[in-house]
Amino acid sequence: MTEFCERSIGRGWGAFVVLSALLGLAAGSCAPNERPVAVDTTPRPPIALDPQLPDVPPEVSAAALFEDSGYGKCAPCHAHEYRINGVGPHLVGIYGRPIGSVENYRYSEALKSVGGTWNAATLDRFLADPEGFAPGTKMKFRGIESADTRASIIAYLERAARDEGNRDPE
Repeated sequence: MTEFCERSIGRGWGAFVVLSALLGLAAGSCAPNERPVAVDTTPRPPIALDPQLPDVPPEVSAAALFEDSGYGKCAPCHAHEYRINGVGPHLVGIYGRPIGSVENYRYSEALKSVGGTWNAATLDRFLADPEGFAPGTKMKFRGIESADTRASIIAYLERAARDEGNRDPE
């Protein structure tokens, strides 16, 4: 083959790859076998709400509680150490803060209209069933059934707010 033919075929293949990628992006996916994620809508049995926080000595820091808190369920969408909003609002100083009040985060009207303050009872209800707490919320998370896991997350958030001095300059 001549050098001209080899370069032409190479350019043609490159154009094909680029065009295929653009068409895939225009269609919304580069992975043709990717299926939409199904949301589990199976009804759950009622969840017992029990905002009884574990008895944590005052000298124990939030950092010490973090490992066992179950916060890993929240971490993909919510920052807990920095005031940076992601998919969800950051949770720095959430305990004791008015519901739906993080600056520069677009809350659903459903959550903004709830009113009140994040405390053990409101956090427990929200973590158990976000949609039940604020019907129409943007948070598409089924909730946490385990009262112990919810209580450990709430204890961590409460202690983190205390360690922070519950300062939220927003």
